[in-house]
Amino acid sequence: MLDFDPSSTTVITVNSRLSRWLLLNFHQTQKDQGKVIWDTPKVIPLTAWLNQVRNDSWPERPILSKVQAIKLWESIIQKDPETPHQEWLRLRGIAEEASKAYSLIQNYRIPINLLDSHFASLEVLSFLRWTRVYEAQLELLNACAPECLLELVRSGIEAKRVSIPKAFVFAGFDEIFPQLEELLKTLSGLGSKVSFYPDKPELKFEHPDTLTFSENTHLYSFPDPQQEVIQCARWIRKVFQPGKTVGVVVSDLNQYLDIIMKEFSAELKPDSVFPWSGQDMPFNISLGTSLGQQPLVSTALQFLKADTSPLPLILLGNIFNTPLIQESHNEETERLKILKRFKRNKQIQVSWQELSGNILETRCPQLSGIFNHWKQFCQNTDKSLPSEWARTIHNFLRDIGWPGKDCPNSESLYQIQESFKENLDSLSSLDQIMGKLSRSEAVRILEQSIEDTVFQVKSRETPIQVVGLLESAGMEFDHLWVMGCHSEALPAIPSPSPFIPVEMQKRFQLPHSNSHRELQFAVQIVHRLTKASPQIIFSYPEQDQTTELQASSLLKKLSPVDLNNPLSHRFQDQFPPENLLIELEESGTIPLDAHVLENPFPGGYSILKDQSDCPFRAFAKYRLRVPDPTIPELDFESAERGTLIHKIMEYFWERVKSKSGLLELKNSGRVKETVKSCIDLALKENSSGMLPKQPGFMGLERSTLITRIMNWLDVEENQPDFTVVHMEKREILEIGNLKLVTRADRLDQRVNGEWVLIDYKTGNIRTTDWFSDPLQETQLPLYAIKLNPVEVVVALLNQEKLEWKKVFHADMKSKKMKGSQEKELDFSNTLDYWTVQLNQLADNFVRGELKINPYKPYTCRYCHIKPLCRINEIEPEIEDEDPES
Repeated sequence: MLDFDPSSTTVITVNSRLSRWLLLNFHQTQKDQGKVIWDTPKVIPLTAWLNQVRNDSWPERPILSKVQAIKLWESIIQKDPETPHQEWLRLRGIAEEASKAYSLIQNYRIPINLLDSHFASLEVLSFLRWTRVYEAQLELLNACAPECLLELVRSGIEAKRVSIPKAFVFAGFDEIFPQLEELLKTLSGLGSKVSFYPDKPELKFEHPDTLTFSENTHLYSFPDPQQEVIQCARWIRKVFQPGKTVGVVVSDLNQYLDIIMKEFSAELKPDSVFPWSGQDMPFNISLGTSLGQQPLVSTALQFLKADTSPLPLILLGNIFNTPLIQESHNEETERLKILKRFKRNKQIQVSWQELSGNILETRCPQLSGIFNHWKQFCQNTDKSLPSEWARTIHNFLRDIGWPGKDCPNSESLYQIQESFKENLDSLSSLDQIMGKLSRSEAVRILEQSIEDTVFQVKSRETPIQVVGLLESAGMEFDHLWVMGCHSEALPAIPSPSPFIPVEMQKRFQLPHSNSHRELQFAVQIVHRLTKASPQIIFSYPEQDQTTELQASSLLKKLSPVDLNNPLSHRFQDQFPPENLLIELEESGTIPLDAHVLENPFPGGYSILKDQSDCPFRAFAKYRLRVPDPTIPELDFESAERGTLIHKIMEYFWERVKSKSGLLELKNSGRVKETVKSCIDLALKENSSGMLPKQPGFMGLERSTLITRIMNWLDVEENQPDFTVVHMEKREILEIGNLKLVTRADRLDQRVNGEWVLIDYKTGNIRTTDWFSDPLQETQLPLYAIKLNPVEVVVALLNQEKLEWKKVFHADMKSKKMKGSQEKELDFSNTLDYWTVQLNQLADNFVRGELKINPYKPYTCRYCHIKPLCRINEIEPEIEDEDPES
């Protein structure tokens, strides 16, 4: 525990996380000693202290913010005549690397002239040019680079521009770099006592074999990162006690963040799954996420980034459905109607004019007001200073009602808004650096700043801390779990700067410069962690996706052991005892009224198909008329391609009539011309589909269709002589007491007068569906028992193959059925079997059978009735892949 005199000592920490942790421990110690009131000590992160001292010692010398510095680097690089033109994203990355390199040079006191040698690479020489311009620009702005803040503060203290405390404690530093070392010497020279917690860091080479572990240190392995996190959460439940601290240190917190948040919440705070709980988590995670990932900010950026070109429909969907604009719930139904109209027309983009017309038509005054402000903002073509754009953006968001009156006035919401405003302030600070900008340029700068802003809700510190390797410096716990200790992460992979010569990085021992340096640093961190708690667990996953992993070589002295943790604490895993469950019997049928059966029942053969798949599905779809809420895909769907091919074949055989007509057409060389004509007619009729809205794609699809139909006609040519009698023949068929409207794709007649029934298919088929119990394929059997053909054929025209597939014919081999009754089916009895099956399905539907009984688990995969039948609550969801789908 850190021991110091709060009245005369300032504690400088390596990061803000350690500051809060030390204060938490200090206050807990005062409580344990029985104190009721005490002074809060000064515990402050290094960067915050430097800025505080700079304000007192050099108030006339402004420090560039990170955004200002990066934008200055970007401007210099972009204007460099010797640097090739860079795209925006590439330019951003180069500017950030240049800023990091400049910071390393300052921190490690590398003379800039050492970089300029005949061994220097093109990247290093470019960096030298940019650095000279950067420093000259700083002089013109009378500003200080953020990388030079520490040196500016040191010189101010040395010049006695500011008073300093009697004692300093530097806590949690794994390394003291040269620039910081100079500051420490200055403080000591002026009479301040400088000490370190827990120890003064010294970066010296220690062989991994020198690492020692106590008997209370263990190593565990798990199949994957998720299991590793789940077991860690259960371990926390097992060891945690009031007044004790638990630490979870993660080698790569970015990789584990989402898993930790999900699994720790489920295990440590199970009721957090309820959105209305609104409770704080019992743990703190040191790593935040990008501010741009917050829905509040994401919605604002969606508005700001739009322009005068047609708006993507997905953008409108996000904006129309968000509660983050004014009075959103009042017009929710009307907004959904607008979206549904566009999606029904399969529009990918919507023009401002179309949107305006639909808003007026549906009478949405709130949306109309938002739309007018939005359109005015997007049509602004002025060039203005960044500060003026910041005001314009602020006023625009205020006018559209962002963040919305319906949003809860929570502390986290307030913090997000304040962070967004800070980014607007950063944009305002770029007047001197950027000059006048267009609206899109200003919004792009704001978006980059927001994406770079790491946001984390400020909340009270808790005894359970989740931190990264570096953030754990200086922290001590009663129990400690170090996660992700595999060989790929510990030690880390080197990532040297491209703008500093490699030999110089090795000479000055720059961070991440080489594998030796990373090993040295990793040994030091593991050594520190072994002293951070009396009870320590190291763990690693054996596999991450497709990569097999091994334990870090630094832990080779530890042998993996088994972990005995308590069972799951999640809500989903808590089931009541069987004796508390109540069984209820339902009647199981709701018969159709007789007068309803007097007319054809809408739905056609699909009624029987759904009845076979699941009786409740058929009842819900055709009796309850439950609408399908699925929004159509904004793309060219397989169903649209199937409709096209049906139409093409219909037009073709209406002209050609027979096999002899096909041969005559081929002999005259006009078959391709006829096919093209039929395709163009079908495409024209498909004007509401996606293809006409994508001319380039329609051209490719037309070319593909020509090839496919021409190849298919070769298959037709090999069939016995036929005449196409009917195409898309509409009939009313009675099956049992049910009248159904049907439409057969095609009916051929052979020269001997026999009938052949043909159905076009563009998707995959299962031949067993025509001979299953219950019958799964009902369309062709329904036509067959009424038309009595000699053959039933599936004309398969999909992307993989073209096939004339006979389902029912005189030469068919007997099929042994397996179901409620075993049967041998051949040509003589198949029609009888189909008749019995179809009558049974029709009778069950008329009786109103509504049992939830899917034919196979995959039957439910794409069913929109699941929220109504709630089958996943009756039995666990089964992953059963359809073998022929």
